[in-house]
Amino acid sequence: MRHLTLHYCVVNPPPTFQAFSKLIRLQLLNVAISDKSLENLISRCPMLENMELDIADPLNYIEINAPKLRSLNFGSKLNSICFKNTPLLTDVSIIVANDVNHDSVNRGTCNLVEFFSSLPALKNLCLGHSIIKTLITGIIDRIPVKLPMPLVNLRQIYLFDICLSDLDEIRCLLCLIKSSPYLEEIIVIINQAINKEGGDDLPALELLEAQYDSGIKLNRLTKLRLIDVKGTKDIIAEIDIGMPFPQSQEEVQIGPDIAQAGDLPPVQTASPDLDQWLLFLSRKDIKELIIDIGEDDWFRAPSCVFFCPKLTHLVLVRCELNPPPNFKGFLCLKHLSLQQVIIPPHDIEILISSCPLLESLTLSYFDSLELTIRAPNLKYLNLEGEFKDISLENTPHLIGISVAMYMTDDIAEHFEQCSGCNFDKFLGGVPCLERLIGHIYFTKYLSIGNEQGNFPVTYQNLKFIELYQVSFEDMKELLVVLRLIVSSPNLEELQISSSSITTTTDIYDLEFWERDWPADCTFGKLKIVHMTDFSGLPHEIAFIKFLLGHSPVLEQMIVAPTIYVTDKVVKMLIDLLTFRRASPQATVKFIQEPL
Repeated sequence: MRHLTLHYCVVNPPPTFQAFSKLIRLQLLNVAISDKSLENLISRCPMLENMELDIADPLNYIEINAPKLRSLNFGSKLNSICFKNTPLLTDVSIIVANDVNHDSVNRGTCNLVEFFSSLPALKNLCLGHSIIKTLITGIIDRIPVKLPMPLVNLRQIYLFDICLSDLDEIRCLLCLIKSSPYLEEIIVIINQAINKEGGDDLPALELLEAQYDSGIKLNRLTKLRLIDVKGTKDIIAEIDIGMPFPQSQEEVQIGPDIAQAGDLPPVQTASPDLDQWLLFLSRKDIKELIIDIGEDDWFRAPSCVFFCPKLTHLVLVRCELNPPPNFKGFLCLKHLSLQQVIIPPHDIEILISSCPLLESLTLSYFDSLELTIRAPNLKYLNLEGEFKDISLENTPHLIGISVAMYMTDDIAEHFEQCSGCNFDKFLGGVPCLERLIGHIYFTKYLSIGNEQGNFPVTYQNLKFIELYQVSFEDMKELLVVLRLIVSSPNLEELQISSSSITTTTDIYDLEFWERDWPADCTFGKLKIVHMTDFSGLPHEIAFIKFLLGHSPVLEQMIVAPTIYVTDKVVKMLIDLLTFRRASPQATVKFIQEPL
């Protein structure tokens, strides 16, 4: 046996049990087993490489003797643990309950030094608050500045439910960091519920600054993530003295609850804690900055955000953004994501055009925005919101587009008064396009000003098109779909969902398909077609017939009618079976979802 997984049972190995000599993976999930039985089971699996333990009853002390073990995931209630023979163990995750009895820990038997002395190959470490308290409690004297043996293989530290107002936990954190010269990533989740209330810890932290000045520079550190932090002076001081950043820090992520509840009213004029954080980070030459402080909280971004010259990745969520007059642009920025950001329309255009290396742009939840995008190196564009108008003027390298447009009465009125061709303004300058996803109202927007005729742009690289809620009752929207697929000679996959709302009583011009589209029109690379929410409207059926008859290499067509139409289902199925297929290997699947 090589793999053993047990759930919800009692394990009591008999006295005659010798070994699982070939077992390499062991999972005990909600299993009842004694300390000694578990120790014996582990030690008698000499080939064990991967172990996951979630023991039902609390364990007092467990000793791990597994010379081939490489990965350990421990989630049980545990007072103490010791690694005796684990020279190959690289991944350790110990998240135990916070109600264990730390007073029962024997000092000197399980402590910070002993814990890591038998983990020379450790690469990824994840520890919860309780096990950290256990390691601290087991120390006879004070917590060392550094471990006797450096953790030269450790690359990632993930600490869960840390209390930064506890100086012993700070000392433990600093000891681990300064014992890991090749550390690449630090993730710390703060537990405000166990943080001590009251005074300022800055004097004590200043004392630690001298005590922990080891001179180590974390030249490999590229990512620092602090989640659920308060952002007060003591925490900033802790980071400043405890984590000697290299000259260039790649990523800093500030997670939810950077300020305490109630500190941030909707778009407050100033946030001292947040401003202090960002001012500190702007001086560290960070490369990646993500700010998302919670679902209901907004903030006003301070001007120091605009003075991070090495920034390559910027994500801002729910904030007010006002570029200062002397802003020269993010000359290194490649990825920009603004979600629910309040910014003057003119400023957002200047911001985008001031990022000459920009490759990825995401704009979400903008209201009534008229936008012109000039980004010569842009490759990926993701737009979502109430857009009145969108023009792509200098985006020759764009390869991926996803657009979702929300309709309001104001925007609908604006559409009716528009002049010019939206299709040409949006897709007329993207010859390298490879993937296009158009959500609600996208084809409606492209249809404004679009007329049947010659198509000036051919999308040689476009292989995937996905369009949502296309109205086949609107001939202009239908022409948009046809223009896209006819202008894409290498299209391989097409996905379309139809708008199931039928409002017209007009007579359908079904001769359009033979009159206006030549018989030699073919889709030579189209292999997969997926059509959903169809209602059996005449032009929907004609469109399916058109694709089947002009796609010589089609492999699969999936048709799924809307669940609200039942009287036309049989006729739709009969039509599908009788239509001519240009591809001899084409299969048609008709899928009807139940109500």
